[in-house]
Amino acid sequence: MGWSDLGGGAEWGQAGCCRTGIRPSGPRLCTPASARGSPGYQAARQILALAEARGYEPGTSQARLIFSAFSCWSEPVENGVRAAQRAREGLIAGGDLANAGYTYSAVSGLLDCAPTLNACVVEVQAGLAFLRRTGNEQSGEALDSYRWLADAVRGQSAIVTGEAIPVDRYAGNPQALLFAHINHAIAAAIFGDLADLERHTTAAMPLLPTVLGLYPDAVARLLRGLALAGQARSAEGGDRGGLLAELDEVARWLAGRAADAPDNFLHLLRLTEAERAWAVGDFRAAALAFDAARHEAAQRQRPWHRALIAERAARFYLAHGLEHVGYDLLTQARQEYAAWGAAAKAAQLDWAYPTLQPQHEATAGHG
Repeated sequence: MGWSDLGGGAEWGQAGCCRTGIRPSGPRLCTPASARGSPGYQAARQILALAEARGYEPGTSQARLIFSAFSCWSEPVENGVRAAQRAREGLIAGGDLANAGYTYSAVSGLLDCAPTLNACVVEVQAGLAFLRRTGNEQSGEALDSYRWLADAVRGQSAIVTGEAIPVDRYAGNPQALLFAHINHAIAAAIFGDLADLERHTTAAMPLLPTVLGLYPDAVARLLRGLALAGQARSAEGGDRGGLLAELDEVARWLAGRAADAPDNFLHLLRLTEAERAWAVGDFRAAALAFDAARHEAAQRQRPWHRALIAERAARFYLAHGLEHVGYDLLTQARQEYAAWGAAAKAAQLDWAYPTLQPQHEATAGHG
C-alpha cells in the first residue's frame, strides 16, 4: 500500500490504467496524507479521468466512490458529496448494490454543506430504505444517529440530557457507535450542553480509527476541541494545563488539514483558536480569531457551522460585558439556525433571549 501511494502515481502516469486495475488501493489512499498534490490524490484523479474517458463501468463508479470518501482533504466537501451521489448512480446501473450502499456515507458531509437540514433528512431516509432493501445492516446503523440528530434539532424528538448511547444496538459495529457519539456531540454543541459534549467526545476519540481518512474524523476533533476549551475555562492548575495541551494538539491537526483544504477546515481552525484564546483569557486574540472564523465561514455554505460560530462569538462578547455586539451576534445565530431548519434551537434562544425573536413571530406567539 505504501508503494501504491508513493510509487503508484508515477506508474499510472506513465502507463495509464486498464479495465481490471482502475480502483485506488483503498486504505492507504484514504488518509489525510493524501492531500492536494500528493501522488495518491493525483493518481486517483487521473484514474477517474482515464476510466471515464474509456467507459470502464462499473469500475469507474467504484473508483469514484473511493475518491469521494477522501477528497475532502483536498477539495470542498461538496465535491465529495456530488461524487458519491454520481458513483451511486453508476454502481446501481452496474448491479453493484453493495458499493452503492456505501455511497450514503456522504451524509456526513451533506449535513455540513446542505443549505437546509431537510436536504440531509431526505438523503438519510432514502439511504435507510435502500440499505434495508439490499441487506446492508451495518451501514444502516451508521445512518441511524443522523436521523436522531435531525429530529432533535428540528424539535421532532426530545433531547434527554445525559441520554445513554444504546451500546447494545451497535455491538460489533464500532463505526456506528462513533457516529452516534459524534451526532450526540453535535447536538450538545448546538444546545450548549458542555457536560454532554465532553462525555460524547471523550467516548468518540478512541473510536476514530474506524473512520481513518474520512470526513467525520475532522468533525469529531473539532467537537473535542470545543469540549476541551469549555473545560479549560473553568479548570485550575495541572488539570487546566493538560486540557490546553490536548486542545493544542487538536488545533495542530486542524491546521494541517486547513493548509490543504481551507474551504473545509480553515473556519474550524479559527474557531478552535478563538475558543483556546478565550480559555486562557486573551481577549484580543480571541476577538480576532472569532472575527476570522466568522469571515471564513461566510465564504462557504456551512449553515450550522456559521450559526455555531456566531453564537460562540456572541457568548464570548456577552461574557466580557459587550452586550450590543453580543446580542447582534445572537440574533444572527438565531436567524442562521432557523434558516437551516433547527427550530428547537431557535426556540431555545427565543426562550432565553425573548428580544431575539422577530417581531412578527413574537406578536403571533403572544396572540
